[in-house]
Amino acid sequence: MAFDISKFSAHLNKYGTIKNNRYEVIISPPASFRLAPGFQEEFKEMFDILTLRVEQVRIPNVNLNIQRVNRYGIGPRQAFPTNAEFPDTVSLTFLETTNSDVHKFFHVWMNSIFGYYNTSFFNERGIYLAEYKNVYSTLVQINVYDDKGTDIISNEVELTEAYPVQISEVPLSWGDNNTHMKINVNFAFTDIRFPQLNPNAFNFTPPT
Repeated sequence: MAFDISKFSAHLNKYGTIKNNRYEVIISPPASFRLAPGFQEEFKEMFDILTLRVEQVRIPNVNLNIQRVNRYGIGPRQAFPTNAEFPDTVSLTFLETTNSDVHKFFHVWMNSIFGYYNTSFFNERGIYLAEYKNVYSTLVQINVYDDKGTDIISNEVELTEAYPVQISEVPLSWGDNNTHMKINVNFAFTDIRFPQLNPNAFNFTPPT
């Protein structure tokens, strides 16, 4: 069958394309911040800042673990799925503020998970002690938007029980005169959910 450029063009016009720079990451405040006495407004503003400062994120991959077994116990080997596997972490890159709010905030959050220095924030447990996961973990939403407008969500990805586990090193150099500082933070999570993943979310009607 010969390639039909008009059919291909009609297909693109009907189903369109999507750009990878139209997205939003929403990090919901965990209980440790929502219930912190006297700091609700400051923490709420910081989570709004994080949404605006996420410069880069990757939608996590999903792998099926396979095991190769012999067909009927003998003969050629075939691969069969045995489990689903998610990556250990997802990486978010934030554009830093003038006051280094992003870097300092994630140290506050990680210190609330496992105390590694004395601070006025969440220090009632003392250092070198871990908090309960339901207190410090939260929901991270990755929304991909259609080109038609910021209110049209093309895809949704939710990471459950997410929390920061690593603040990457931040390189400083006198030679980087025009480089903006970026903070890379790795989040661990439990599951990946796709709210739009249902039969009604698809339209496979071929183009006319």
